[in-house]
Amino acid sequence: MNGIGSDWAVVLAAGEGTRLAALTRDAAGNAVPKQFCSLNGGRALVQEAVERARRVVALDRTCAIVAQQHSQHWRKALRCLPAENIIVQPQNRGTANGVLLCVLSILERDPLARIIFLPADHFVLDESALERSLRELLANRHHNPATTTRRDGRCNGYGPRTRPACGGQFGAAGVLPAPADG
Repeated sequence: MNGIGSDWAVVLAAGEGTRLAALTRDAAGNAVPKQFCSLNGGRALVQEAVERARRVVALDRTCAIVAQQHSQHWRKALRCLPAENIIVQPQNRGTANGVLLCVLSILERDPLARIIFLPADHFVLDESALERSLRELLANRHHNPATTTRRDGRCNGYGPRTRPACGGQFGAAGVLPAPADG
C-alpha cells in the first residue's frame, strides 16, 4: 500500500441486474447481471468501471464489491484486481450494506482512507470528462462541504457542526479523516 490516508476507489458490482434480466442472458438462456455484460462487444461494464477507477486511483487501492452468487462472472472479469481487493458479499443486502462492508474493509487497511464509489453497470459516453471530474473531486474534496463529511460526523465547511444535512460518516465523495486538532 502507498501509505495511510490514500485515495481509494470501489466499483459497486454486487447487483442482481433484475431490471434488464430479460435482455442480458447467456447462450444457455441464463440471466447475467448487466455489469458482467458488454454493450459494444468489448469488455464487460464492470471491467470498464475498474479501468475508470484505475485512471484516478492506483490498482492496489482499487476494490470491487461483488455478490458471492455471481462468482462465475466476477472471477474472470476482475482477475486484474488483487484478491484482497475483491470484497465478497455473502448475501445481497442492498447497496448501503455493500458500501458499509467496503468502507469497513478499506478502513482496516487504511484508517484515513478517502473513498470514491463507482457503479459497475453504467455506460459512460465521455470517459475523459468523467475522469477529469473524478480527479477534480479528489483534488478538491476538502473544499466542498456539500460532498464530504468528516469521519467524526461533523461537516467540513459551512454551517453549524451539528447540521443534519451532512448525512453521517461518509458522503458521496468518500471518507475524510478528522483533522488532527479534533
